[in-house]
Amino acid sequence: MIRRMVWQVSIITALILAGPLIAAAGPFGLSQGMTKAEVEAFGVTLTESSLHYYSASKLPKPHRNFEDYQLLIDPDTGLAKIHTVGVTLSSNSYGDAIKTRFRDIEEALTKKYGKGQKFDFLRYDSIWDEPNDWMMGLSLKERTLVHFWDEDLPDGLQTIMLEAKGLSSRSGYVNLGYEFTNSDAAVDRIREAENEGF
Repeated sequence: MIRRMVWQVSIITALILAGPLIAAAGPFGLSQGMTKAEVEAFGVTLTESSLHYYSASKLPKPHRNFEDYQLLIDPDTGLAKIHTVGVTLSSNSYGDAIKTRFRDIEEALTKKYGKGQKFDFLRYDSIWDEPNDWMMGLSLKERTLVHFWDEDLPDGLQTIMLEAKGLSSRSGYVNLGYEFTNSDAAVDRIREAENEGF
């Protein structure tokens, strides 16, 4: 009888303690407004990279296509932004590997968040206008491949951005960013703090 009571109390205590962790149902297992301590409670190691920005190599629900995560955690309003750094991909000069990775993530996001808006273009004065110049244009920031979602988003999300980035004519990666509705105010507070030194 005593053993059974101890066992029941242990189970109830575990469920109570696990409650907040299970409740984080946003991107990568995080949700808007989480404090630094709440994020760390998931076993996430946060390293401060600049004022209120933290880097992590994994999150509660990581994705294999991303190798680093940057979080903006405001001391007053909590988690405001999540920015991922994609795994570097080797590609041919046509950008096939980058395009495929972008399309795969784009399809998953569209299924979850709706159509959004896609922009795929080359700067009007760029000389890198042949199909086999695709990666060169991307690496020189003369080509843009980006998809935005900013309408009717759940969980306090304000904007989602998927973007292809080039490192060279043969390599690149795909980044994904989430901004919550408290992100503008959080960024404003950082600017104010940084400008106090003037």
